[in-house]
Amino acid sequence: MIIDNIKNCEKYFSLHPSFAAAFEQLKNLTAESEPGRYTVDGDALFINHAAYTTKPHAECKYENHKRYIDIQYVLSGAERIDLTDADKLCVTEDKYEEGDIAFFADACAQTSVTLQAGDFVLIFPDEAHRPCMAADNTPSAVVKAVAKIIV
Repeated sequence: MIIDNIKNCEKYFSLHPSFAAAFEQLKNLTAESEPGRYTVDGDALFINHAAYTTKPHAECKYENHKRYIDIQYVLSGAERIDLTDADKLCVTEDKYEEGDIAFFADACAQTSVTLQAGDFVLIFPDEAHRPCMAADNTPSAVVKAVAKIIV
């Protein structure tokens, strides 16, 4: 995982051939951009833009992807995300085949980060994440864009 602010994104362009394009597209989005899917390079690189209300910790699940790297970028509001190694967790719902996602039982050891507007977390396939959590245990409005980059 990498946690940083969008103003520093150029540092990560060399990590993957599609990172420069992904970050450039993310920087062009705003909280007022139309929600939905923004296709950059077919299924190899796309961005999901959404507005929602964060949830209490107990209502959120760890998830993981095998085919995609995520760049989760908060455009407005604040959201807590927990991260841990996927191999430390027990799968409770395996949907890798149909949707490149699995859900997991809770974890004891984890990294927890609160992302504010302008912050992003870069999540690799071996890293499980629990997004959409209320930053201060009080649900609040968030607008977030998630770049999905094929491995």
